This record gives sequence, structure tokens and C-alpha cells, in this order.
Amino acid sequence: MARERRGREVYYRPIDGIEELFGAMDDVIERAGMTIGACPLTDKTLEPSAL
Repeated sequence: MARERRGREVYYRPIDGIEELFGAMDDVIERAGMTIGACPLTDKTLEPSAL
């Protein structure tokens, strides 16, 4: 995020390329989602007691 301070207010805007990055992340999750969900380590790391 890029930010610009104007007095007491701060305005935020996404940096260039962030939309493409999020799109690529969505593609990876869509392709690997079932694999990630089937991983036994994922279940353990997502449990609140493991935090």
C-alpha cells in the first residue's frame, strides 16, 4: 500500500501491480486448493490450539 499524509489524515491506495499479484494468488489457490486442504500438516497448523 502506498500512503500519503494530508494533515492528520492518511490516504492509502494499492501499489501498482497488486491486482495482478492477487489474481496470480487466486490462480495458485484454485489449482492447489484441494491439495492444500488434503495435507495433514495444514489441519494441524490451522487448529487454534496449535497457535
